[in-house]
Amino acid sequence: LLTLSLLPGAFSGSVTALLYARERMSPPAAIGIATSLLNVSLGVGALLLGWGVIGLALSALVATLVTAIAFALILRRDFPEIVLKTAGRIKPDQNRAWRRFPPLLKAGWPLMLNALLVGLFFRADQFIIKANQDDLAVERYAAAYSFLNFVLLITPAVTLALFPRMARHAETDKARLAYEYTFALKMLLMLSVPLMALTIWFAPILITIVTGGRPEFQPSSVVVLQILILFLPLSFINGVTQYVLIALNRQNLITWAFGATVLFNLAANMVLVPLLGINGAAIATIGSELVLLVPFLYWTSKEIGPVHIDQLAWKTLLAGAMVAAVAWLLWPFQDKWRAGSGEFASYLGIGLLLLVSYVLTVTLLKPLTQQELSGLRSALGRRASKKQ
Repeated sequence: LLTLSLLPGAFSGSVTALLYARERMSPPAAIGIATSLLNVSLGVGALLLGWGVIGLALSALVATLVTAIAFALILRRDFPEIVLKTAGRIKPDQNRAWRRFPPLLKAGWPLMLNALLVGLFFRADQFIIKANQDDLAVERYAAAYSFLNFVLLITPAVTLALFPRMARHAETDKARLAYEYTFALKMLLMLSVPLMALTIWFAPILITIVTGGRPEFQPSSVVVLQILILFLPLSFINGVTQYVLIALNRQNLITWAFGATVLFNLAANMVLVPLLGINGAAIATIGSELVLLVPFLYWTSKEIGPVHIDQLAWKTLLAGAMVAAVAWLLWPFQDKWRAGSGEFASYLGIGLLLLVSYVLTVTLLKPLTQQELSGLRSALGRRASKKQ
């Protein structure tokens, strides 16, 4: 059943690529949300009917077919020339069409390898944990990772919106590309630092929600999540830098970087997991992001000029250090407040205080230049006018 869903999934991916090429990000996003809701609803219904994993696979197939139908309607409405060529009513130039395949395959092959290596990078540690620990250790590690899967959706959302502009500037104006890249880095760093700080603070509650309050996940999964989230700023930097290299048509370099990172990740996990358990796997993940960062920044600097991460990040990191200091000062009072107002209210109150302290510190340090602030206000103003 899952194999049958590959064909409609590939069709949906093709139409999504057409929409992305025309900078129409909203339809795929809306259909993706609707598909997820449908898949969850059908899956829950199948489980309630007692159909088990077969029911879940059938739900996935039905959701994929519905998605393909929705994309087929969009294809018919917005790309009629493609529908007519497919139906044979317009004969394409076959010779010209075949000549397009080799350069497309040459450009796309590294991207396919990159996707494969990313999958290995984020899955290899679980196999090593299973080989050295037990199934419960794998579940504890997966529980911490389940929250990260949600947070890691931020980078693709930002980079996919920026990528068409970056691709144009890579051809015509590399100075503008460098400006937009550094601006994106600043914004992602400003977002990642409070996310990292608040995740560390709320980790016990987050793991309780993810695991349904099962006691065997405390405190192991909490500690793993608090370690893993430290890789978030590095992941955000690598995510947007990767798309800059793709815009510059240097995706073959990315393959080498991912290959080296996967080898490092495997070696680090094989050393650290037997010594430190699932905490070692979390540390290996952070180290792998650092290994990936070095060649990414080197190649990007060669193409568009020096990338001074220290100058871009020090103000946001200083704001993060301020948050850590406030949390450290408030830690002795946590038990007293928890006894008086309850555990959730205590975490929420201190979490809001940490967020306010971060915003105030960032406001005082002013990490964005006046030009960047003007561009941000202009972009927000255009978006608001479009909605009106």
